Amino acid sequence: MDCKLFTKQIPGYLDNSLATDELAAFLFHMEACSECEEELAIYYLANEGLLRLEDGGTFNLKQVMTSQKGRALKLLRVRRGLRWLTFSLLFLIAVAISILFYLVI
Repeated sequence: MDCKLFTKQIPGYLDNSLATDELAAFLFHMEACSECEEELAIYYLANEGLLRLEDGGTFNLKQVMTSQKGRALKLLRVRRGLRWLTFSLLFLIAVAISILFYLVI
């Protein structure tokens, strides 16, 4: 992933609408590129921070970013687990059909 694509995907990251592979690439790039991590921080400050400050609340940027990253990693693990489960079930179904076909013939 390049930095330009990373920047375009920030809104999708924040609203959890990135596909599994996109999310994995996004998180990997964020860990590897400090400039993009700073871009994400600026996005948080410009959007989330201003909204919270207008409401009279406090805003801890590091805590918000860490929390969002934790949710994204959890979502990624769940999606990958479901993908693995789906492939496993499809394999078992294929084996069962093969056995039934062999028994019938």
